Amino acid sequence: MMLLTKALLKQIPTLDATAQLTIAEQSAYVKFFNPTGGQTWYITAYNHANHMAFGFADLGDSRMAELGYISMDELESLTFRWGLKVERDRSFSKCPLTQVIDRVRSGNPM
Repeated sequence: MMLLTKALLKQIPTLDATAQLTIAEQSAYVKFFNPTGGQTWYITAYNHANHMAFGFADLGDSRMAELGYISMDELESLTFRWGLKVERDRSFSKCPLTQVIDRVRSGNPM
């Protein structure tokens, strides 16, 4: 599965466009997940030139989940049990980043 489709790339703002926004002003546009574990990544911005994204990552411990840069090349190269790869949650819709953070930290992720 292609993680970032052309349609998604048109929707997701660039890193430059969101650099001055507060968390309350940002949105999560796409959710990626490990189909064999508890890791999730919510993307808020993307840099086409270096394939770096910015977003909220929960790597299995919601208390340690944090905002940061995410290498799309690294996500695409990850291989989990049974040869499975990172997947995009096709049912996820754009939503406020604060809503994502609140849900993850409360133990009820989206």
